[in-house]
Amino acid sequence: MANRFSKLKQLVETRTSQYNTTEALRKLNQGLVFIGDQAKNVDFTNLAKTAGTYTLSTVRENPGKTSLTVVALGLGPLSSLLLPWAGFGAAGVTAGSIASALHSQHAPVVAHGIFATLQSAGAGGYGLPIVQGAVQGAATAMGAGPWVKTVYDKLKPSADGQRNRGVGKPKL
Repeated sequence: MANRFSKLKQLVETRTSQYNTTEALRKLNQGLVFIGDQAKNVDFTNLAKTAGTYTLSTVRENPGKTSLTVVALGLGPLSSLLLPWAGFGAAGVTAGSIASALHSQHAPVVAHGIFATLQSAGAGGYGLPIVQGAVQGAATAMGAGPWVKTVYDKLKPSADGQRNRGVGKPKL
């Protein structure tokens, strides 16, 4: 058993000298201590109330972004209503529809391809969660763009090099 530990100790010493692991561990320890010190300053008893207040103030300040986000969250389920409108029905492709025009241009249809997945979604099959997820994911990404810019603008350095943390009392 002692032989195993001596081999392990020798391996660690070799790796330490090669990769300066001690310095990396020291920096990791400093980072964890810093996080611990910062966590001491957080009032966890009022955290939910504070987060809710900031959220409400942000929604009030950004009604356009908020409505875009709400629309983005609702588009996934709405996609199942739009599929029959486009001609992807439960009984197959509807005659004279957008789907039938696409079908005539892209025949034969590849199994599990885009067209087949849309038809499956219209019929409530395997394609439904795929289409809903894709639509909702794309809409959420578009809805998240303005929010990401807002956060970036609050965190980017100002002209004097200091970061604008957006700290202050929220507007009620």
